[in-house]
Amino acid sequence: MFDTPEQPYVWIVTAAVLATAVLGIASYVLYRVFSKRWIRRSIMHLIGYRERITASRKTLEAVVGHLVNGNESTILSFASDPSDDNRRALSETGQRMLITRDELDLRRLHPRTHQAAEELADAAHLIAIYALPYEADLSAGENLDALSSMNLKAVTEQFQIADTLLAELCIAYDVEESVVYGGGLYI
Repeated sequence: MFDTPEQPYVWIVTAAVLATAVLGIASYVLYRVFSKRWIRRSIMHLIGYRERITASRKTLEAVVGHLVNGNESTILSFASDPSDDNRRALSETGQRMLITRDELDLRRLHPRTHQAAEELADAAHLIAIYALPYEADLSAGENLDALSSMNLKAVTEQFQIADTLLAELCIAYDVEESVVYGGGLYI
C-alpha cells in the first residue's frame, strides 16, 4: 500500500495520534468520575458543618430565651458574674463557631461548593460575634447592652441562605442528607 520510504513514519504518527486521543478521552472520563466524588464528599462535609452550626444556633437561642424568660436575679447574674452558666455556654459556643469558621475557610472543598461553604462560615461568624462579647472586664451594663444588641434574626437569615445553597447542591448531586447521619446527628 505504502511503498515509499516514509511508510514507517506514517504508521508511527497515526499510532501516536490515536494513543493521544485515547488518553485524552480516558483522562476526561476519570476527571468526571473523580470530580463528582469530590463534590459529593465536599457536600457531606458541609452537611456536618451545617449540623454543628445548627446546634450552636439553637444553644444561642436557648440561652437568650432563658435570659428573657428568667427572673431579675438570672439576668443580674449573667451581667455581673463571669462564671455564670449562661455566659460560659455562650463563650463555649462562640469559640466553637470561630473554630468552625476557620475550618470552613481553610478546608479544601470542590470549587462548586465554595459559595455554600462561605455562607456557612458567615453564619458561624455571626453566631460567634453575638456569643463572645461577654467578658469579665466589662461592666454589668455593658454586658446587658451587648445582650440587647443581639440580632437573632440576622443569624437565622444568614443560616437560611447557607442552608438553601446546601440543599440545592444536595439535589443537584443526589446527596441525601439523611444518608450522612441516618436522619440525625450522632456525636
